[in-house]
Amino acid sequence: MSKDQIQKYALIVIVAGAAIYGYVFELYLPTLKSVGVLGVELQSKKDSYEEAKKKFADYEKLKKDAKNAELELFFTMRRLPNTENQSECIKEISRAAAEYNITVQSFTPGKSAPGKSFYNEVAIVLSLVGDYNDFGKFITRLGYSVRLLNCFDVQFSVAGAGGGASPAKGSVNMVVNLKTFVSTQSNTGQARYSKKEDTEERAIYPLYRYSGVIRDPFVSIVLEESKALAENINIMGLRLTQVLALTGKNPTFVFEDSTRNSFMLKDRKFYTKDNLFIQGIEGRVEGDKVKLMYTVENIIGQKEKYFDILK
Repeated sequence: MSKDQIQKYALIVIVAGAAIYGYVFELYLPTLKSVGVLGVELQSKKDSYEEAKKKFADYEKLKKDAKNAELELFFTMRRLPNTENQSECIKEISRAAAEYNITVQSFTPGKSAPGKSFYNEVAIVLSLVGDYNDFGKFITRLGYSVRLLNCFDVQFSVAGAGGGASPAKGSVNMVVNLKTFVSTQSNTGQARYSKKEDTEERAIYPLYRYSGVIRDPFVSIVLEESKALAENINIMGLRLTQVLALTGKNPTFVFEDSTRNSFMLKDRKFYTKDNLFIQGIEGRVEGDKVKLMYTVENIIGQKEKYFDILK
């Protein structure tokens, strides 16, 4: 091989080496490093996105919990009396005792003590004699008192212990500690419920809505633009859970799906629990059944379903 050829090949090797060196160190490695940095940034953004999604889900849950807590608070505050009316407590307790064959031997009210920010607590000690099963019914009855009587401690002993007349079979002595609650605030319409009104309102709560002095649970339903679509609701998977017969109004039917989402049928129109009118589903009563049906064309499969009305 001549000297010129050797120099020529050497030049080719040098040029090729320089090209490879330039590609590796000036292009490939910097690009690889940039890709690695971008990968880290991408993973960081993915983690941030997942965290944001989780926070949003938590926020929606907290918002819903806060709304439920607000309704619970409003529901309770409207029932709290403004004064310590012991005579009304005695009437409530006496009526429940007479209904379930409980003998009230003593009624000892305590002094008002601070409770939460919007109410005070008044302790009441009762001495009772009666059957254990009847006592359970008696306490349950007080739990539905309009005056919000709460039992927090009970002590039992054998009736007639220590002498005296023989007790009836199965009867026991009971010392019961109750609490009743008195509002420290003043609210319009507070503590003015009859037993019938209170029972009716409890039956439809938490679907109940207030609007000034109008006591209509569905007064806030907006019938304008639909915000829920019928094709997103499978009426075949619903079950009828309640029939709400409001005074002077047509019955309202409450339905529930498999995930415990509530819906209601009122005057042939279908709504979500949040009072969103659902366009495309209607219903009506046929004999002893309620019929739900789709009224839109893009529903595939069965178009109607019958539900037995709860007795």
